Amino acid sequence: MANAEKAIQKSELSKSYENLSFVEKIAVKRAIKPIKKKLKHVNTHSTYSESRLTDKEFIIAFILLLFLGFLRIHRFYLGYPLYGLLMLFTAGGCGILIIIDLVLLITGNLKRRHGYF
Repeated sequence: MANAEKAIQKSELSKSYENLSFVEKIAVKRAIKPIKKKLKHVNTHSTYSESRLTDKEFIIAFILLLFLGFLRIHRFYLGYPLYGLLMLFTAGGCGILIIIDLVLLITGNLKRRHGYF
């Protein structure tokens, strides 16, 4: 029953939108545009809480960091390719960034980018 009510409301809104003048339609589109941007931002960043690593992902990232930390493979694995390349070309701060990444990974502050790989 709720779907039927939503369909009726949607058809009524589309009919009322069709009755608007050209200038009013432009005003409605301009008013809706920032709302759509905010909704898109919320939808893309709603997975932030899901960006924590599972046990399996943590183990993989930890092993990659220990054995291939100098190549920054763990950063590529977690979804940070540009940061990984930057660290690779700067030689990782002479090993200092490996230690920083190790601490971040162990404390849980090194997460997946936007909740996906």
